[in-house]
Amino acid sequence: MNINITILGQTISFIIFVLFCMKYIWPPIIKKIKKHQDKISSELKNIELCKKDFIIIEKLILKKIKKTKKNADLIIKEANYRSEQIIKKAEKIAIKNSNKIIENSIIKIKIESKITKEKLKKQFSNLVIIGIRKIIKEYYYKKNHENVLNDIIKKI
Repeated sequence: MNINITILGQTISFIIFVLFCMKYIWPPIIKKIKKHQDKISSELKNIELCKKDFIIIEKLILKKIKKTKKNADLIIKEANYRSEQIIKKAEKIAIKNSNKIIENSIIKIKIESKITKEKLKKQFSNLVIIGIRKIIKEYYYKKNHENVLNDIIKKI
């Protein structure tokens, strides 16, 4: 056999094989590849959209967090202000109560001092009366008169 005929036969069979592949095998493969390319490109577009949405949502979340922090700060300030008001009110009430207690104590002290003064006046008047009686009894005795006065002075 001749090599040229063999090469020619192989070339013709290869061309037929290539034409067969181009006609029946290649189009479905190209379709599949095209579908995959379209699917991948649409997924990439979706990913880009999702990234944009994510960035927008992230910004919104950050804004909400800032807003929430501001609200929390306002609530804390309000609570602090309210607690200061409550403390001031409690201090005023405590001062009023302590003033009442002090006034009551002063009144009690005044009453006690009056009572004590009255008792002392009575005791002093009793001592004076006793002393005067002794002086009158012993008036006639001059020596005893000085002793009685000294005795009264010691008791007073």
